[in-house]
Amino acid sequence: MEHGKIAKTKNQKQFVKQFVTVGEASSITGIEAQTIRKMADNASFICYRTPSQQRRINLQSLQEFISNSISNQKISQV
Repeated sequence: MEHGKIAKTKNQKQFVKQFVTVGEASSITGIEAQTIRKMADNASFICYRTPSQQRRINLQSLQEFISNSISNQKISQV
């Protein structure tokens, strides 16, 4: 293990995989990072802030938001 790195437990690794950065959320959705930040602040999906105030977005919540948005678009097109 590299100097200064802390080994993560299995539960910590699973927790990390459940959350993505704003940049990753932007890449997944195609939505600009600043818009992702505003949506997170408006509770469009579940997120938390790190001690350095960076947002981490719950991946499942983000996926549900995308699914709901797609469903709403299909309904409005009918």
